[in-house]
Amino acid sequence: MKKHLLRDCNSVTAIIILSIILVLSAGCTSPVLQTEKEPPMLTIRTEESEIQAVRLTYSWQNGNYGVEADAMHPMEMADDLPVIDISEDGLVTLFFEKAPDRITVWAWKVSAAGTDAYDKPELQLSISEEYTMVLPSTDKYLYEVHAIWDRQKDVGGAAYYGFASAPRGQTAENNIY
Repeated sequence: MKKHLLRDCNSVTAIIILSIILVLSAGCTSPVLQTEKEPPMLTIRTEESEIQAVRLTYSWQNGNYGVEADAMHPMEMADDLPVIDISEDGLVTLFFEKAPDRITVWAWKVSAAGTDAYDKPELQLSISEEYTMVLPSTDKYLYEVHAIWDRQKDVGGAAYYGFASAPRGQTAENNIY
């Protein structure tokens, strides 16, 4: 009887210890580390509309997990970029799922699409602390957004995004041409 009771106590103790270990180890993993496998998405908004930019080339690190993805430059894929209608004031706001630490935005006129002017953007746009900027409102443009997230809690990287803009009323069913 004593051996049987001792065996039951050891089993209960083992179950309690195992439960404690599982609870403690679950508390050590951050939900951020489990979910951020790719860079955040980017949405561009005006007062009247919004689009989701196309995520292009990126490099992302999350703990021991890392991913590198390569994509075409916006100048090579003008037909596939989402187009946002721009009002006369040209004001847009960038919304990231997670705010980056640095952003750079370059623009090319649509007429340059398909040329080798990749390294010669027509404009480099300024962005406010609230992620607003003024886009040209008199012509059609292709944009490349470069966002960088410094590694925090072992998560971070860089990504490029693409989209297009046109003066209000100058797009046909989300086609830039």
